[in-house]
Amino acid sequence: MNKKEIYLAGSTFWGSQDFIDQLPGIIETELGVTDGGTGTITETFWLAYPDNEFLGTAECIKVVYDADIIPLPLLLDAFFLTVDPFSQEKQINYSGGMPEAKIFFVDPEDEVVASKKVAELQQGFDRAVTIAVTPLEGFRLAGVYAQDYIDRNLGENLIIDPSLADAFAEAHADEFGVS
Repeated sequence: MNKKEIYLAGSTFWGSQDFIDQLPGIIETELGVTDGGTGTITETFWLAYPDNEFLGTAECIKVVYDADIIPLPLLLDAFFLTVDPFSQEKQINYSGGMPEAKIFFVDPEDEVVASKKVAELQQGFDRAVTIAVTPLEGFRLAGVYAQDYIDRNLGENLIIDPSLADAFAEAHADEFGVS
């Protein structure tokens, strides 16, 4: 097993967690916020959130995966299906808005891979792709209530079509490794 982790921000993190959890090779996901801002983070039973808007933080998903089964480039291709690659302000029409899509890395080698995938994505568009690739400065878990929310509340807040993960896995079956 080649266990790795990456942090992905964009769209609704509940829907994104549900989507990513369905992909082959995903070991675990956890929801939280990055500590990229200057404001304080308030912990609640539901979610860790910034005191004033997002202050440089991002709701994101910690993704632990087996890179022998789902290599990072393939995982990022799946992630790109769930975000607006052009948004500089927000991802969805959500109270307060969501920051643009970001890929937070902990392994410096992942910066190269992620930057290359964003550049490849840009080749298909005339508009600028705004997905940021940045080192993770910190991560705070969301409350227990937020974790695996879609699993507990199927039918609510399904912004990302639940069948999208199966369709992606089927379309890319020959790219997934076997462990």
